Amino acid sequence: MKKRIHISFVPIFICVGFLLGLLLGFLRAEAWLNNQKSLGAYYDKDIIISGILVSDSVNKNHQSRLQLGSLLINNSININDCQVYVMLSTEDSYLRSDRITMRGKLQSGFGDYSGFI
Repeated sequence: MKKRIHISFVPIFICVGFLLGLLLGFLRAEAWLNNQKSLGAYYDKDIIISGILVSDSVNKNHQSRLQLGSLLINNSININDCQVYVMLSTEDSYLRSDRITMRGKLQSGFGDYSGFI
C-alpha cells in the first residue's frame, strides 16, 4: 500500500498574499511620498490653490473648515493624492464636490493632511 503525501497549500497562499500586500503597500507609499515632496516645495509660500472638496464644510468658531483634494497649485501643478486642510474666516457653507480656488500661505500638514492653509 502506497502512502499518500498530503501537501497543504494554505500556508503558501498566505505567504504569497502577504508578500503581494507588502509590494502593493510599498508602491502606493512611494507614489504618496512623491506627491508629498512636490507639495513640500510650496510650504511657507504664498500660492494659489484650487481643489475639489472631499466632504461638506464644517462651520465651527465662526470659521469654515474644508478638506481639499485633487489639487491644482498656481494653475499648473496637478497633485491628486494629497489633501489640504483649509480654514476660512467666513461661515459660508460649501458642499462636497464644489471646486474652490483661493490664495494663501501653505503650511506643512498634520495627520492625514499634506498641507494646511
